[in-house]
Amino acid sequence: QIEVAKGPAADNGRGSAGGYVNLVTKTPRREAFTDAALSLGFDGEDSESRARGTVDVNVPLSDGTAVRVNALWQDGGVAGRDVAEQNAWGLAPSIAFGLDSDTQFALAYQHFEQDNIPDWGVPAALIDGMQRHDPTLNEKSLRDKFYGLASDFDDVTSDFVLARVEHTYSANLAISNQTRWSKTDRDAVYTLPTGYDANARTVTTQSQAYSRENESLSNLTALTASFSTGAVEHHVATGLELTREESEARQFGTLSNPGT
Repeated sequence: QIEVAKGPAADNGRGSAGGYVNLVTKTPRREAFTDAALSLGFDGEDSESRARGTVDVNVPLSDGTAVRVNALWQDGGVAGRDVAEQNAWGLAPSIAFGLDSDTQFALAYQHFEQDNIPDWGVPAALIDGMQRHDPTLNEKSLRDKFYGLASDFDDVTSDFVLARVEHTYSANLAISNQTRWSKTDRDAVYTLPTGYDANARTVTTQSQAYSRENESLSNLTALTASFSTGAVEHHVATGLELTREESEARQFGTLSNPGT
């Protein structure tokens, strides 16, 4: 689950104007359940059909312990676009202890991979209303044209480990501590249209490359409390966050390709 909070000091006390993004990871529950979904998508263009499957299994064990496993598989193209692909798979096991007590502990891991063929679209000259638009072009027949190369790719590998402990003192007071390590690698070579020659009716393209490794380690302690002063009710959220993030980015030159 992804939660987006906009604006400064909305509910986290931070003074920046950007807000924040909160990721809620699936963790084990007390009840047993199995959820699965399978979808297939297609359209009237030349794009590949899109298949996606997910499964979510939660198995309670004895003494307030439960195990949960989530899995994802996705294969196929991009709606309305030829050649481009979006393929992915992921696995996220987790275990929790003390689900029936005041102190709960959860340990989770996630591995996720993407194997895509990137698509940077068509030249602006193909789109009505854009600069240097060529009205002689048949926009509909060019809708799914791919201007990349067969060697283009966009590969992502991501891993994270999460450990979280929570203790509830009462209905009005609770404390939690969470440690999270993550690492994401992305390598890509992609080709984008850069111009259009109306006389020659050719598109110029440029190949570019991207390679970056991000690694982060964070620890978050949070204390929440509720109390009343007469007819006024209060809710307090306070804590300490320590984060270290490292990023290693490599630089590459660009390559101009012949007209297509």
